[in-house]
Amino acid sequence: MERPEHGPADIERLLRAYPFDELPEADRARVLLHVDGRAEYEAMRALLLGVERGAGRLPAIAPEESVRINVMAAFREAHAARRGPWLNGLLAVLWPQELRHAWRPALALGTLALLVVGGIVAVR
Repeated sequence: MERPEHGPADIERLLRAYPFDELPEADRARVLLHVDGRAEYEAMRALLLGVERGAGRLPAIAPEESVRINVMAAFREAHAARRGPWLNGLLAVLWPQELRHAWRPALALGTLALLVVGGIVAVR
């Protein structure tokens, strides 16, 4: 895949390196394909440089302990149903909701037991 001549990373590099008036002519032509003019270029440059300068001065955000406790409690509550042995899920599948349907899993398990016993007898 061929890399385009002027992508966002190239324009960002130019924003960091040059004010609009100092851009080389070829680069200025490429920039003007994406930017409306000198004012927009200078505004983008000021924003980029301001963000880069100010990023190191921001204090670290430390939430209160109660926030962490509440978030962890909400997470545990949301994921509580997924925790637990997989046999609970198997029991829910095998045990019918209504007692009148109890013959279905019994028939399936009985058939499975007969097949296993029949396979063992056939192998011997």
